[in-house]
Amino acid sequence: LPDTTVVYEWYNSGRDAATSMQMAIECVTNAFGGTKADVVLGPASSGPTMNANLILANYDVPQISYSATSPSLSNYIEYPTFFRTPPSDAYQGMA
Repeated sequence: LPDTTVVYEWYNSGRDAATSMQMAIECVTNAFGGTKADVVLGPASSGPTMNANLILANYDVPQISYSATSPSLSNYIEYPTFFRTPPSDAYQGMA
């Protein structure tokens, strides 16, 4: 986009559910000098993603995952601000 600057901060959930919640709180309170994040990318796995969204949804912060594939995350009522790029595991083929 013309005249658009992307600014980011890096937080590490360590693929841990409790840490992901702490990082989500950080994103909605202290990130970017206290102005909060406009969007959060990650965490990498489904469990920490679900926990982070419990916080992010309360602040209407969209969350985009690049690898969380749990079918539970497709529930818009429980995870209203969650979006993902990979398909849900519900669409995986039988081996």
